[in-house]
Amino acid sequence: MDATIKKRKRVKHTRFPNGFGSIVFLKGNRRKPYCARKTKGFNEKGYPQYLVVGYYETFEDAFVALSEYNNMPYNVKERNATFKDIADKWLAEYLQEDHATGTVNNYRAICNKCEPLHNRKITDITFNELQDFISGLTAGRQTLAIIYLRQVFRHALKREIIRKDPTMYLRKTTTSVVKRNPLTTEEVRSLWKLPQSEARDKALIMLYTGMRIGEFQTISERHENYIIAGEKTEAGRNRIIPLHTKIRPLMRETWTKDNSRSFRTILPEHTPHDCRRTFISRCVECGIDGTVARKITGHAGIDVHESAYTFLNDPDFLCREVEKICY
Repeated sequence: MDATIKKRKRVKHTRFPNGFGSIVFLKGNRRKPYCARKTKGFNEKGYPQYLVVGYYETFEDAFVALSEYNNMPYNVKERNATFKDIADKWLAEYLQEDHATGTVNNYRAICNKCEPLHNRKITDITFNELQDFISGLTAGRQTLAIIYLRQVFRHALKREIIRKDPTMYLRKTTTSVVKRNPLTTEEVRSLWKLPQSEARDKALIMLYTGMRIGEFQTISERHENYIIAGEKTEAGRNRIIPLHTKIRPLMRETWTKDNSRSFRTILPEHTPHDCRRTFISRCVECGIDGTVARKITGHAGIDVHESAYTFLNDPDFLCREVEKICY
């Protein structure tokens, strides 16, 4: 292969307007001899300091790049940043705030799914490419992937690396149907008859408290008739969770990390979240006020007026209410 580079001739042009910038023809046999630049200031000796927009093969390419930069300036230093570079910087900033562990893990999982995009320059990624990527995911992953991609590209927009957000019009191509499968009274009663195990105890506790399975790892205080735990939403974190008298003997000092497989061994037709749905439905059936049920489960639907009532923060009151639960 001939490695020689054809020598290019300098293109003469009229003077550009003040502040537009300049295009310099560099000496030597260069593949990209045209340098588009703008003056960004002067040093202590009065010499100009330049911001290099880029190097180009032709004068026309350099002129177009300089015109685009003048029309909408961008971060030249990070112009070659890859998708993975920006995704990592966004995640580092995101982790500085308090977020639920499950949400962070979901974003990490979606990041791994985006591996085909990792080494691409973020400025080169188009809407059609992202939409094709979304369409290749399952219905359940599409919503989370769209949210994740919007976060990453908005971070790039904030850092002035890109000039427009290609994720603005991303859409789901398949619709998922949420499977709500609450436990029947017979299934709950059959759980009590099973040999004692951590999986069984967790299921029963969730059925009488409405806890998420991941919230067993967030217990910060243990009292005789209630615990302090919770995650995911502001309303759900560090909330009072009253303990029904039936499940108080099941509480432990430590719990192993969430393991859905062990849950499936005792309830193969259900997911852990079905226990939470069953508890919320049972609250309605047993006459527990909706405001109280939202407080116990930590639903984000609880508003500022509801949270102002002092009885909602009274463990004894919440314990009396949860005693209405029966299966």
